[in-house]
Amino acid sequence: MPTTTVCHGLDSGNGAHALYPVDLPNDPDALQLVTGCLEALAFHFSDTAVSVDATLANAAQIWKLRGTMASKGDSTIEHTHRRP
Repeated sequence: MPTTTVCHGLDSGNGAHALYPVDLPNDPDALQLVTGCLEALAFHFSDTAVSVDATLANAAQIWKLRGTMASKGDSTIEHTHRRP
């Protein structure tokens, strides 16, 4: 683990997120640790103006690659931005 921590504050288009480098295995213990950290951040910083989402601790959902499109579902006439 590095001795210094670099946090990158990023605009997600729907709010903001902070990116912290971590080196953890993808196992139940790491999931519990990340869940606890997110819950602690939500407890300390969420209020009527800010909401820390503590529900996305799963490694597959924890972060979207910056610059990629966020969309779900099939491309339809109503949702032409979706790609097949």
